[in-house]
Amino acid sequence: MAASRTASVAEFPTIQSRPRSLWNPSEAGDSFLRETKGPVIRRRFKNQRLVGPYDKPWLEVKDPRASFPNIIFWSGMVISCLIGGFIIWRNYDSVPKTEFCLSFEDNFETLDLNNWRREVQVGGFGTGSFDWTTTDDRNSYVDEQGLHIVPTLTTHDTNITPDQLFDGYTLNLTRDGSCTAPKSTPNLNLTCTAVSNYTSGATIPPVRSARLSTEGKHSIRYGRVEVVAKIGKGDWYWPAIWMMPEMGGAYGPWPASGEIDLAEFRGNNPKYYGEGGRDAVQSTIHWGPNKLHNRFWQTTAKLFQWKFPRGSTMWTRGGFQNILDGGGNRLADPWSQTGRASTPFDQKFFLILNVAVGGTNGYFLDGTGGKSWTDYSNTNVREFALANTTWYPTWDMKDGGMVVRSVKMWNLGKCPS
Repeated sequence: MAASRTASVAEFPTIQSRPRSLWNPSEAGDSFLRETKGPVIRRRFKNQRLVGPYDKPWLEVKDPRASFPNIIFWSGMVISCLIGGFIIWRNYDSVPKTEFCLSFEDNFETLDLNNWRREVQVGGFGTGSFDWTTTDDRNSYVDEQGLHIVPTLTTHDTNITPDQLFDGYTLNLTRDGSCTAPKSTPNLNLTCTAVSNYTSGATIPPVRSARLSTEGKHSIRYGRVEVVAKIGKGDWYWPAIWMMPEMGGAYGPWPASGEIDLAEFRGNNPKYYGEGGRDAVQSTIHWGPNKLHNRFWQTTAKLFQWKFPRGSTMWTRGGFQNILDGGGNRLADPWSQTGRASTPFDQKFFLILNVAVGGTNGYFLDGTGGKSWTDYSNTNVREFALANTTWYPTWDMKDGGMVVRSVKMWNLGKCPS
């Protein structure tokens, strides 16, 4: 049986093994397979492009509808450009083609008193400021930087002692002829005279400063004003660049004849003054039939950046027809008889440059920024003066309250030929 099996095996022909598979057992005898690549067959590229002439039936008959998308697209582009160009032209054409004539320019190589008037008063100029404005060259002078307006301490620059500042001294600017206030000024005595009395709280102005104006020398009715200036550091500094009407105004006492505050500042450190210190600039237009109804709050702008919006309305005159004065009488409009919408700002205004110190009109808010006085106190000047150890060290005596590099004023219209 065994021999039979052997013979049977021998009878089968020898079978050759098939070609090696692409996958062979691992030579290491593990359970992983290893891929082996077969020969790469490279075929010669054969161009499938048609050779010789061939038909293009889509070119033989043109469908007019196929060009509609292009026509619509390019027509829209042309119409859009025309509309955009028209809008640009209309806005450009709407800008008034005004001309201005330069009427006054000062680069402050010298302090020319033919152009500027130094005002001398002690009455606070309606704001209750604590400075005595002078002609002293220590308070206003010119050097290579320009015009300096510098507040100084009264006890440093005069023979007035600290004790006399508070009691027993009379400062009479009328007697020495230095007061520049017109004789028609209300309360002229308070404007040109100061008396110190400790019992009443009356105090000589503890600070001297300067106020220069072009009143009676240079003014404009309508036009432009450009002032290049640098504001100094110092608590309770009040630098201002502003304008008032010539001859006291044509429409009555302030503010009926208007006031234009181009720029007002505070010298206080911003972090100590909530309303904004020397980081802010404020512009205001004062107008109204009387002090009680001054509508300045409608025309005030405070900016914390040196950027002025274009196209904004400068002011809109309000109506007073339904407002009564203190006596129950209906207020009269002091401007309607002119027929001009610009009244009361249709008269000549002159320029003022000054640095006031402190005040009692609310510009410096009570209880803010370490303010040492209150506006309605009878002893506010004394309260301010006694706190000089807190505010005087903050003053920048190098650059002063304000340094003005140049001033330019233009009248509206062409220059006379």
